[in-house]
Amino acid sequence: MLAVIGPMAIIVALAVLVLAAMPSLWPSGHGGADGAVAAAATGATRPTEPAGQATGPVRTLPAPETGAVPDERSSPGPTRRPTPVPTLDPLRVDPTPIPAAQRRLDRAFATMAKEVGAPGLAAAVRLPDGTVWYGATGVMWPEGPAVTADTPFAWGSITKTLVAALALRLASEGSLDLDSTLDRWYPDFPQARRITLRMLLGHTSGIFDYFQHPDYPERVYDDPLHAWTPEEILTLTGKRTNPPGKAFHYSNTNYVLLGLILEQVTGQPLADQVHDRLLAPLGLDQTVFQQAGRPVGVVGAKGFWKRKGGGFQEWSDGTDFRPTTSTATVAWAAGAVEGSVRDLLDWERALYEGDVLTPEALAQMLAFDPSSGYGLGARTQTVAKRPGYGHGGSLRGFVSVMYRLPAEDLDVVVLANVGFADLDRVANRLASAALRALATPEPTTPSAGPGDALNGAPGTVTP
Repeated sequence: MLAVIGPMAIIVALAVLVLAAMPSLWPSGHGGADGAVAAAATGATRPTEPAGQATGPVRTLPAPETGAVPDERSSPGPTRRPTPVPTLDPLRVDPTPIPAAQRRLDRAFATMAKEVGAPGLAAAVRLPDGTVWYGATGVMWPEGPAVTADTPFAWGSITKTLVAALALRLASEGSLDLDSTLDRWYPDFPQARRITLRMLLGHTSGIFDYFQHPDYPERVYDDPLHAWTPEEILTLTGKRTNPPGKAFHYSNTNYVLLGLILEQVTGQPLADQVHDRLLAPLGLDQTVFQQAGRPVGVVGAKGFWKRKGGGFQEWSDGTDFRPTTSTATVAWAAGAVEGSVRDLLDWERALYEGDVLTPEALAQMLAFDPSSGYGLGARTQTVAKRPGYGHGGSLRGFVSVMYRLPAEDLDVVVLANVGFADLDRVANRLASAALRALATPEPTTPSAGPGDALNGAPGTVTP
């Protein structure tokens, strides 16, 4: 009898130890950001399958009732209503599309890759059934690594969707009033008493766009290693375009001012807010806000321009900043984010499906002005002859788009490391291919394999 009891006691003791360790494997309370943070702390990350082997339906963890975020330092003041904590399950597995959609998307991507002619191109499509397709082709730079769904590219003005989300979250929490005027923070700024934060978000302030300053090319491009500060950016001033609130005029200066205000409200650097409140809880570990004075933390594709006589002109300064230290830091809150196409798709669906903002805040973001088509960090866009919305971006040698078709429940994102690429055409072609496949499925046949036109993983076109 003692010979039996001895092993059984050992087994029971081991079971107790395992159960005691279990809480670290589960989100605390009823789920939420704590679970995602715990997973990150233990080294749990999203699987990095080859492009085309998708990663899966988003399983959103419930938001805590208090609306608090993981770092309370960024949310001073009272909370008016619960705010969702952005979370994606880092262990999710996305199902791949049906073969008909996979083949159509592969063919469309291969065709558009030839048309764009970029050193590297990456795209992703989330279909209405929750399946995800990824496509990647080319290289990060000549003789460099191959582009994959996890290769970071500069996002440019898509950065504005993250800054707008931060502002709207603070407004939902009662820490920020979007109808406050600029003079509360910058009393000496021209017409500050007439400019609201809402005007900054919607580009109706009339403030000059510093990207259009006549000295911009010389000061930014001719000194690629210079690290710009936000205060230095604001010295690039010019003539007002319209009275505050009277017309739409896209101005990157609006978002630089917003970034500075967010830092004053939270007492936290903007780069930390983007990481702590958005990127980290969503598990977007191949995306960074490039900040002067800090290591970038990822190695992304380099940016290029096409030369008239053939070949490419590289925009790089030998650092990890993309495109260069100067162009990344001068973009700041208007365009300094760099990330992968996988992360961009995850960001888009989390943002527009309500995992980041309250329904009221998301409605404000997507309340588009009839004349300009712009909301608060988002704009309307026709994709595959259907109404959609999202944002695009470009930054010296990079172009990006992310679009959602709400009626069709379809998301498409594309990144390229060549300037002036028409990625709207790519997005249109991919969306059309996906919708045709779902409307008229093809007979199921074996997918392309080694030696076929698509030599590699589904959704991956090899150069």
